[in-house]
Amino acid sequence: MNGGPDEDRVLDEERVLREARETVAPHLDALSEDTFLAQDVEHPSWAPGPFRLRPELTFELEGQWADPAGVGWESASIFNPSLIPDGDKLHVFYRASPRKESLSSRIGHAVLTDAGWHDDPGNPVVLGTEDNETLGVEDPKVYRGPEGWVLFYNGIFRPTSAERSAWPSPGHPIEEVGCDINVATSPDLRTWTKRGSVVDRAQSRLWAKGAVIPRDGDGRAVAIGGEYFMYVSEGFGGVLHVGRSTDLLRWRFEPVPYLDLGELGGHLHEVATATVVEDRLVLDFFYRDMNGRAAARAEYALDEPFTPRRFARGGTLAWGGLTRWRGDWLFAQGWDAAFGRRQLLFYSTTTRTEDPRMTRPTTTALFTGDSITDMGRRTDPSGFLGAGYVRRIAEMAAEGDPHLVVVNTGVSGDRTTDLIARWDADVIQRRPDVLTILIGANDMWRRYDSGMPMTAEEFAANYASLLDRVRDELELRQLVLMEPFLVPVRDEQRAWRTEDLDAKRAVTRELAARYGAVFIPLDGILGERAAAAGPASVIEDGVHPSAGGHELIARSWWEAVAPTLR
Repeated sequence: MNGGPDEDRVLDEERVLREARETVAPHLDALSEDTFLAQDVEHPSWAPGPFRLRPELTFELEGQWADPAGVGWESASIFNPSLIPDGDKLHVFYRASPRKESLSSRIGHAVLTDAGWHDDPGNPVVLGTEDNETLGVEDPKVYRGPEGWVLFYNGIFRPTSAERSAWPSPGHPIEEVGCDINVATSPDLRTWTKRGSVVDRAQSRLWAKGAVIPRDGDGRAVAIGGEYFMYVSEGFGGVLHVGRSTDLLRWRFEPVPYLDLGELGGHLHEVATATVVEDRLVLDFFYRDMNGRAAARAEYALDEPFTPRRFARGGTLAWGGLTRWRGDWLFAQGWDAAFGRRQLLFYSTTTRTEDPRMTRPTTTALFTGDSITDMGRRTDPSGFLGAGYVRRIAEMAAEGDPHLVVVNTGVSGDRTTDLIARWDADVIQRRPDVLTILIGANDMWRRYDSGMPMTAEEFAANYASLLDRVRDELELRQLVLMEPFLVPVRDEQRAWRTEDLDAKRAVTRELAARYGAVFIPLDGILGERAAAAGPASVIEDGVHPSAGGHELIARSWWEAVAPTLR
């Protein structure tokens, strides 16, 4: 017997939750607010900023919400918040997901008062209950409207083949996921009434995302020439559109080329926020240029809201808008939360405390190399860190240095030639503060298991080409080179050291000295432990560490590097 509609919906929600937990998207996991703020090298006078971390304002979600759907839903990440002041209270609406940037999201609400943060006991305040919300609800944007509070959010759904045929989108191909801009209203910022989608799918072509409406520092939607405008940068068949409304609920959309990147070049991904500052409008947007993911701003005159006057690189990407709070511009984001924590970090234009942590930004530590670093990180359900030494360092950071954000871009099987091929995307474009490289095992091993030898001279040339780019294109606080190692567990492996690895170890040590890097002599560290406690205490097959080996690598890194970052 087939189940009824309610049972079918529960089964679908269970399937979506399972898909969300299995999602692997390293490019989204690597999103970092610090990366985009660091691009704001020469802050323009016409835009709010520059911004600094306000750690004393951090919101952290404790415990799990009730699960009205009864499918075992739990959040692992919170991000993309929207802030709105109301009297002496600061309200935040945020997206909560089973994994960072995954499907099956829900929307929560919390309030900051003089007594601290209070998470709404009614959370989630917005849950996917409509036909166009079967894959979740995302990215709230809240505004003070003429007759109350208005909340826009993305309704995520699975288009049918009939819908894809009826509304083809060659400029923005739609496959398994569609997106509507939905709206809800509230008299009190706590109880919300859904009003449905604001965009006809015949126009959106099954994808419309953004709901970026000009707003002032109080969160008030600002009408220009008697109308509210909505800047939409995703969907509509790949064509920029602007919505127009007189009440924030009923909208009509038309194509308007409001953001030609011009001198910036590159490809626009998404407009994040539109802020009214005195007599001008500032759009903050996410785009891709020749160097990778980037943020920028564009300035407009209020009476010419579709013609940018000038641009500036760097930005906040504050998806929920900028807010004035107690005299400062303020926004929040959860991308850089401490490992294993559900946090929203706050950034403001001034510092109003003597707490020394206020002037200290987060530090991004990126680890790259082969399988010893990878350790399953690309299928890791809890943070893309893998199950090895990188995860252990992240756990140490969560306990001893919450300002340290750990990123893993190791790839199993890689040699130095493979690092060269992916160096731009996996290292240069991510702009780390600390870069740690562990490479050389496969440069040795392929000689013996595949007949693909690499000389020490070739290894040195490849490695130096990587480090040349680091020196020329990055501004690191610290470069760390970890020594390739071998702990023989089979008789034939004993010759590998003298025939091959010793020369590559010497190359790594010499390059560390030449490029001013911290050198961690792992071969000696692991070998000493193996001599005392047996090879199995640190190694599995001669090259891949055991759990004890990963722990020793992590502690060696922490003792050598962490003190230099404080």
